Amino acid sequence: MRNYWRLFALVVTISLAPATKAEEITNTIIWENSSSWMNLNKGVEFQVKTLDSVKDGCWTNAKTVKTAVQTVLKRSGYKIAGEAVTVTFQIFLSSIGGEAGGGLCAVTYDLEVRWRGSDEFSSSGHKITAITNTPLWEFNGILTGSKNEMNDRLKDKYVDLAQSFLNEIDVKRRAVLKEISESATLTPEAKAYWSNYQID
Repeated sequence: MRNYWRLFALVVTISLAPATKAEEITNTIIWENSSSWMNLNKGVEFQVKTLDSVKDGCWTNAKTVKTAVQTVLKRSGYKIAGEAVTVTFQIFLSSIGGEAGGGLCAVTYDLEVRWRGSDEFSSSGHKITAITNTPLWEFNGILTGSKNEMNDRLKDKYVDLAQSFLNEIDVKRRAVLKEISESATLTPEAKAYWSNYQID
């Protein structure tokens, strides 16, 4: 019976032992570029959200625009995250505007990409985890013109902007790698790893 309790105590101890983090091999500090770009490899999930504040029937196909942007992402090898996912990249399609008179509309467009990740703080074993939205990329402007054409023009604009963002990913990732190579905190181990890092 005594051996049984010893075995039970050992199992409980192992089960309740805190999980250890993966050992950190190197830590290179960079200042100019966001390391979040390095998370944007193929297969990453995106949430696409539309923020429609357009009045007077100047934008009536927001759902179609959202689907078109999601299609651009999927064709480039990325996935679409469900609404319940909390840690992911998010793309916000935001438009404000309305009729300017005479059947003409004035509508803004804004495509913003954010990294929705976690930020942690720990004190004496008590940890706080915050989910934060970090801006990563944004482009905006305004369209004016016929109400009859505004839906198609906004759709084309948002699809073009989504493609521009995707084209920027490799550029930004290479900029991160370049900054790493010039970092004063770069160790020989880090140099050996990052100089051979392959961008997919």
